[in-house]
Amino acid sequence: EGVLLWADNFCIPKNAQHKEAAHLFLNYLLEPKISAKNSEEIGALMSNEKMIDFLSPEFREKTKGLDFPLDRETFLKSSYFTGYQNLEFLKQINELAKEIK
Repeated sequence: EGVLLWADNFCIPKNAQHKEAAHLFLNYLLEPKISAKNSEEIGALMSNEKMIDFLSPEFREKTKGLDFPLDRETFLKSSYFTGYQNLEFLKQINELAKEIK
């Protein structure tokens, strides 16, 4: 069996007024202790392996088997969840991405 994959992403628009603040905020979110707090709050593991040491024993037990990294065999049987199942929506997403670049 595979698993349902997804990725949440942050980006900083090219014309952002406060780019330095945005970078500081993203770096803050990537700190291991903060990543661990976020994981426990939303109930999902983050991709920051260093945060594992900061997770509570209860959360570690609850997420057992969702270890880092996902083994290749399971990964190859998995698929990404996408919110865009039609071409028109995908076109809109691509147009928005162009504005960010």
